[in-house]
Amino acid sequence: DPIAQFIGTVEKSEKAFQRLMSRRKVREIVNFYESAETQPAIPGTILLFAEEQLRFRPLGQFESVGDLEEPKSGFLIIDGQHRLAGLQFYGRRNKGVLDQIEVPCIIFDGKSADFAAEMFVIINSTQTRINRSHLVDLLDRVSRYDDKTRVSAGIVKRLYEEASSPLQYKINRLGGRSRDEKWILEAELFNEVKKLVEHHEK
Repeated sequence: DPIAQFIGTVEKSEKAFQRLMSRRKVREIVNFYESAETQPAIPGTILLFAEEQLRFRPLGQFESVGDLEEPKSGFLIIDGQHRLAGLQFYGRRNKGVLDQIEVPCIIFDGKSADFAAEMFVIINSTQTRINRSHLVDLLDRVSRYDDKTRVSAGIVKRLYEEASSPLQYKINRLGGRSRDEKWILEAELFNEVKKLVEHHEK
């Protein structure tokens, strides 16, 4: 498994402070890159770190456009290791496509390794976890999910919105009108509807 081999190489680095990489997550990101059409290819900014101070050479009269030298010891990834690993395998499967992709990065240079570790801890301890019900609200709009998932999400949405539905406004959706009467959590309803859809494909 080439993904497993790559992950093993990264995790053996003595400078690594990231969590163990997930093969499943890397595969999902590769799938996202391959199915992305109108979405940006890189979901979010990659945070990189270099201990040495990097030299920047402006291009002509432009002060903020130019060439940034690469660190001799390479970059450490503070945030975005799975996205970059997925990008690498996406490029292997689609030769020449990486030249067409811009990867947004923020580079911290001239800092200590402790700074990079601290940044990693802050980022991963303060991120807001997305409520599962809020994700269900969006599933029918995301092309990379299979038809059964998107159909199930669409049914739940109609059960909440349609006037003829016995559950109209009685499903607990984020930001919805269900604060007064909460009969059922949207995520739980979605799970049950998906089971029905999977057993009755027609």
